Amino acid sequence: AALDRERLVPLAEGAASQAAVSLVPPAIWPDGFAPEIAFDPDRARSMLDEAGYEDRSDLGEIVVMANGLFVEPAVAAWREELGVEITVETMDFGDFLDNLDERPPDLFTINWIADYASPNAIYGLLLQPGAASNYGRWNDEEFMALLEEAAAASEGEVGAAYGAVEARVAQQAPVIPWSYGETWWLVADGLRGLGNLTIGLIDFGRVSWDG
Repeated sequence: AALDRERLVPLAEGAASQAAVSLVPPAIWPDGFAPEIAFDPDRARSMLDEAGYEDRSDLGEIVVMANGLFVEPAVAAWREELGVEITVETMDFGDFLDNLDERPPDLFTINWIADYASPNAIYGLLLQPGAASNYGRWNDEEFMALLEEAAAASEGEVGAAYGAVEARVAQQAPVIPWSYGETWWLVADGLRGLGNLTIGLIDFGRVSWDG
């Protein structure tokens, strides 16, 4: 709630990225799925107070592992808006992955792509209990019930169903969606298929020539 992502993402990553409003990239949003960014630093401060951290020093030092993303704008916002003590660290990528499995840091960054064109490709692989990539070990029964309902929803209801899933994730904040990267290709006239990708990998099975 303390992160103005629409302002901070361009500072961190330039024009090549846009602020993320959801874990799910826009290219695979179902009809009726329309999450919004919530920026409310007053609410963030109130939540910390209500959690017993009116004296921010009681939180201790928070370590942010910054492998892969430029986190300084977000860290600066947390320091300024919330008055918390934060240290940014990096390490060898192999050691970082080992730590995620064994002893994940307080906060860390990670990039992800959808393995198939459905919101379940993100929610399930990153947040389902027992999923290999659920590094925070998050386990929430309401989230799971909503995810199962969304997976079984009819075509006209799927957007609203995944909207309920996203609302639960946004409320509980096991992850903070940060940015969507953009990629460009220069292709010859008549080459089709490259502009329709949603999963971050070039699938040559979709590519064809006109005529």
